[in-house]
Amino acid sequence: MIYNYDYYRIFYYVAAHRSMTAAVAQLGISASTASRAVKALEDELGKPLFIRKKHGVDLTAEGETLYTQILPAMQRLIACEEQFRDGSLTPDAAIDIAVEPGLFEDILMPLCLPRFYKKYPHTRVRNLDLNGDEIENKLLTGELDFACAWIFRLLTNRCEVTPLIQIRNVPIVGEKYASLTKKEVVSLRQLSELPLILVPETYKVYVQYSRLFSANGLTMQPALTVSSVHQQIAAVKAGLGYSFVPFFSAADVPGVYPLRLKEDLSNAFMDFLITPKDRPMSAPADYLCELFRAELANAAARQEAFWAPISHPANP
Repeated sequence: MIYNYDYYRIFYYVAAHRSMTAAVAQLGISASTASRAVKALEDELGKPLFIRKKHGVDLTAEGETLYTQILPAMQRLIACEEQFRDGSLTPDAAIDIAVEPGLFEDILMPLCLPRFYKKYPHTRVRNLDLNGDEIENKLLTGELDFACAWIFRLLTNRCEVTPLIQIRNVPIVGEKYASLTKKEVVSLRQLSELPLILVPETYKVYVQYSRLFSANGLTMQPALTVSSVHQQIAAVKAGLGYSFVPFFSAADVPGVYPLRLKEDLSNAFMDFLITPKDRPMSAPADYLCELFRAELANAAARQEAFWAPISHPANP
């Protein structure tokens, strides 16, 4: 019985490279150490594992069988070593982020986190509810890995601020008013004949929509006031009226239909990725950030494709 499992590790690398020289270079051991380990393993198993050649080695039939059997275990061990090195398997491994609720609920949580946890199953992710000053302070003190927010002022030059997605709101209806989807565009006056579902007056978008209605000779009178985008979508789906929400929030919801508005909503705004300039992210945080970037790029492309038939530009 072999108790020195390092023999199997050395065998694995020699077999993977088909070369003793390449294996010892990767392992950082001497050629004599590797040769002794392989010889000890062959003696214990009673079978030759390699055919020595002038340049490199080949596996014998027995060596091929052994390599095939230990391959999955070795790959898992190597992956485990890499995760320990980048910190994702330590007991307190965690990523702290501050992503605004809409993007977290509609992009990061359903599209990014499942893939992230396949690679880093032991890393905790904490999405924090922070204002602009808190985001800046925690980024600079190392308490936050990255943030995604609609910022109203320039943060310190020690933060990297990168445009991510220009969010555009669209009117949406449910099955009850789905006949409106037959029109290439609908007018605000047509929509105003239906019950409006909107967020409270304290929200900035409420003021924007009120101005839009006024500019078109209409009075905005919400029939139902709710507190979140997801509540707006649920009310629309229930046939209670129409609403305005970010395109990406409603685009894939069954029974909910985005509409192209004749009038320019003039309410597009930019969300930014905010990271510290002088501190690199951990490997798990960097991976999650890249997944998030990619999904936002996909969402932006779909949004622009939806608006392509009409010429309203998105306003920064």
